[in-house]
Amino acid sequence: MKRDWRSTALLGVLVLFAVTTSAGAQTPVTRPLKMTGVLQETIYSNGDFVAHSSGEATHLGKFTGYGSGNMADATAPGVFIAANGHQVTFEGSPAAPTFYTITGGTGRFQGATGAYSVTSDVQSIVVNPDGSMTINLKWTAVGTITY
Repeated sequence: MKRDWRSTALLGVLVLFAVTTSAGAQTPVTRPLKMTGVLQETIYSNGDFVAHSSGEATHLGKFTGYGSGNMADATAPGVFIAANGHQVTFEGSPAAPTFYTITGGTGRFQGATGAYSVTSDVQSIVVNPDGSMTINLKWTAVGTITY
């Protein structure tokens, strides 16, 4: 049987595509997650809040974080950004900020799931002239992440 070069090339491309697609697919693994950080949160008189965090975590390394919402929300979203730019998204209750759910991510954390609990130590609370309140705290978190 004689093949022309086009069918051989097409077969080669299909094999290469199948190998690279299956090589990139990984079975998600659940891993322990430990985090430490500092956070500054400003809560405004209407209940809106903005929080900025930084710290270090297993799987992320050094990170920065951001969250916002309203204290009356059932859940509010946030994101941790690793030094390499990969992100882990999460949400938690602003009213009881001790338990968070991991809802996804980017890069190596795409499709990530998990949960973690937070223990915090308030360092300072300042009531600002505009009626907002700024809270500075140190925190630690323990949980799991699956990716």
